[in-house]
Amino acid sequence: MPDKTETATLSAPMKTFAIVDVLRDADGPLGVSEVAEQLGYTRSTTYKHLNTLLQSGYVTKSTGNYQLTLQFADIGEHVKSQAPIYHDTKPQIDQISATTGESAGLVIKCEKQIADVYHTAVDDSPRHVNSPCFHCSAPGKAILAATDPEAVDAILDHTGLPAMTENTITDRQTLTAELDNIRDRGIAFERREQYPDVNCVAVPIQDQSTTAAVYVAGHAERLSGKRLQEDVPGMILSAVRQLNAEQI
Repeated sequence: MPDKTETATLSAPMKTFAIVDVLRDADGPLGVSEVAEQLGYTRSTTYKHLNTLLQSGYVTKSTGNYQLTLQFADIGEHVKSQAPIYHDTKPQIDQISATTGESAGLVIKCEKQIADVYHTAVDDSPRHVNSPCFHCSAPGKAILAATDPEAVDAILDHTGLPAMTENTITDRQTLTAELDNIRDRGIAFERREQYPDVNCVAVPIQDQSTTAAVYVAGHAERLSGKRLQEDVPGMILSAVRQLNAEQI
């Protein structure tokens, strides 16, 4: 029997949220035609949804192009304030970034997607915005490895395994083997799998209500070799162990 949470939905809000996702991922404002083309919607449908968001104050319009407003930031800050793991990990993440000289952050599991909720960077380290998909990022894979296998299957059925780069894992069996390795070592690696010039390492962390991952990301040429395999993972593992000990 189908899960009622899967069948009892409204199509119109789903389209609105899909449009929000497109605007979120864009490098700048987008026009109606660009949004419609990405989603396969008609121009008229896309315009109605964008105009609804505009009238509600969630997007702004300039010269016919749309972008999200800071109302989403206000909502995000409110949601983050209710997550203890967000507050607990921030000092450690800042310290890891300062020590490594790389980008560091926190990704939290949100049902069948992930959210990059905190990020700090030093100098020219890349801004590592994580895809809502799990399979192509180190924190996403770390979270999958800490998740019940049946839930993992449901997540992957929902998100798929799209290729972000030529190095992305797109085979379910290969990903399953990778997750087994992550469970054994407690560390997840991302080698040019989400972005062609970025490597990343992550360690899962959990509290009573949240599954998350602390990560460090950097330019692939710089974050590589022993630094990627041993030095940076050791720093993250130490920080996560300290956080876990404080929760006991």
